[in-house]
Amino acid sequence: MAAWAGQLDDIVRALVDEGFQECRKEIIRSRRDRQPAGGLWQGLNQRTGVVASALWINGTGRRHSIVFVDIDGEPLTLECEAP
Repeated sequence: MAAWAGQLDDIVRALVDEGFQECRKEIIRSRRDRQPAGGLWQGLNQRTGVVASALWINGTGRRHSIVFVDIDGEPLTLECEAP
């Protein structure tokens, strides 16, 4: 399973730019300080019927979240060529 360290807004913006429209967003908050601890974003591409899901976890003291992205239930991976 691939994950990215990044800003959730940047990842969601990339999915929206690919035609996905938000259909669900859930935020999980810490009981101690009520800050977002993570959550789920789902979008639907109405043209293709494909669903994208982004699950994120905020670390303590980090600027970036750890984000897992699935497209139609399959983990999004990047293939890189060797230099």
